[in-house]
Amino acid sequence: GDGSSTDDTTLTFNSSGNDGVITWDQSADEFVFSDSIMMSTAEPLYFRGASTYIFSPDTDDLTVSATGEINLDTDKINLGEQAASDVELNFNTSGSDGQITWNRGGDYFAFSDDIFMSGVEKIVFRHTDEGIYSPGTDQLKIHGANVEIESGTGVVIDSPLLTLEDDAASLRFGADADVTLTHVADTG
Repeated sequence: GDGSSTDDTTLTFNSSGNDGVITWDQSADEFVFSDSIMMSTAEPLYFRGASTYIFSPDTDDLTVSATGEINLDTDKINLGEQAASDVELNFNTSGSDGQITWNRGGDYFAFSDDIFMSGVEKIVFRHTDEGIYSPGTDQLKIHGANVEIESGTGVVIDSPLLTLEDDAASLRFGADADVTLTHVADTG
């Protein structure tokens, strides 16, 4: 256009087969592409400066780069391509790296590094009152209506003190609990 029109301006590429169209939508202040855009080489698409861009370094690979933040403003993110393979989420730093893998065959998450809970957050199982958490420094609590520890070879408690905090606490021995040691309050 000549700058005086309030109409949209369209650039049309006519060929003997498919045509291509780019439209300047003046009211929305944006370009509208009516066809796919193919970046056939590793050339990047920049946003605001040379340090924020998207490009494909190799066939089937895509890199999104920013020196600040990358925000995914959505309520749902899907990872994976529904292929018969595991899905990995990698955290790469100049020091230690981390990885979370969805093991497709085993139907579980595998963490390649420790999980650090910095406060009183819980790892919760089924209900909010059943879980593992640390209420303070050097403390770990396992909370549930019924907690069972199963082992085929043995359980070792490496502590100078084992406390059962209920006045009617019992220790039961044997497959049928045929031997029981019960604490009686104020008696022993």
